[in-house]
Amino acid sequence: MKEIILEILNSPLFKSRLISINENYPNLKQENVIRNAVLELLNDQFKSDKSSLKAFAEHPRTKNSRVDLSVINKHDLTTPYLVEFKFQYTNDFKQFLNYKFFIDNDFQRAVCAKQSDLFILIVSHWRKPEKHEFDSIYGLTSNLSRFLSLNENWKGNLNKLFCEYQNVKLDELSITVDEPYSTNYDFFVISREEAEYLN
Repeated sequence: MKEIILEILNSPLFKSRLISINENYPNLKQENVIRNAVLELLNDQFKSDKSSLKAFAEHPRTKNSRVDLSVINKHDLTTPYLVEFKFQYTNDFKQFLNYKFFIDNDFQRAVCAKQSDLFILIVSHWRKPEKHEFDSIYGLTSNLSRFLSLNENWKGNLNKLFCEYQNVKLDELSITVDEPYSTNYDFFVISREEAEYLN
């Protein structure tokens, strides 16, 4: 399942979705709309393959908690594939020095008698002058640029943090979109060793 999701994240179709998301939601944190784009592309593929799999958002729900995205095999409802998403900016949590709690909370917690299979952290950043110019044209006052760091220490901090987890694999990819201003999306995907997920 991880390979399918990575294939989607690396696809031109997903990049076009990111362009649309950045054009339509430049003043918002984009976690849910990116998650929804991944979900829709997964379900398009499952339907095209006549698969018994289907992706759902915010399911399952347990004890006032919910999983961001799950893939359910209709022939085995008891073992969903669980995916958690996080969307951050480069200066969040002291450039990720104080971020372990969030990974532990989402990736390490048990839901449906198992831990999450995949944790996808999306870190967004851009050139502040370009974003300021765009925001000024439309009178946007959210000033998301205040959440950007002045250096790239956040990358090293994240890599050190991911090294603290055993029996996981880290995949990284970066996507740059140019509309309505140049924006980088860095994806950090950590996964567990997975059993074969039959469709």
